[in-house]
Amino acid sequence: MITKDHLRAEGLARRKALDRAWRADASAAIRRNILESPRLREAQTVSLYASMGYEVQTHPLIAALLELRKTVVLPRVVHWRHELELHAVDAFPDGCEPGDFGILEPMPQAHPRVVDAAELDLI
Repeated sequence: MITKDHLRAEGLARRKALDRAWRADASAAIRRNILESPRLREAQTVSLYASMGYEVQTHPLIAALLELRKTVVLPRVVHWRHELELHAVDAFPDGCEPGDFGILEPMPQAHPRVVDAAELDLI
């Protein structure tokens, strides 16, 4: 039986094996496609994640969305409630700190506005 942990490890190994330049080009192409998307033009409140490691690089996309004056929403883990909170950020990475596994999360004192999932136009 294939487990979720096995699939995660396999996916990470495959991402690590990709050429660094190829990953950078792919991230840039994904960012371009998102920024040129009609759905993004219509959206005001956009939720995404702060990338790390070998993932698609979202940090430049976050910066571009902030420049476009979109409301950018990032998740923060609230352990004691076993939930994610979605915080609107007005700067990045300012006001963010490493959370679980080193993933940048908004600090509530720097980015206090919590956004309900129903307010999201695009994820």
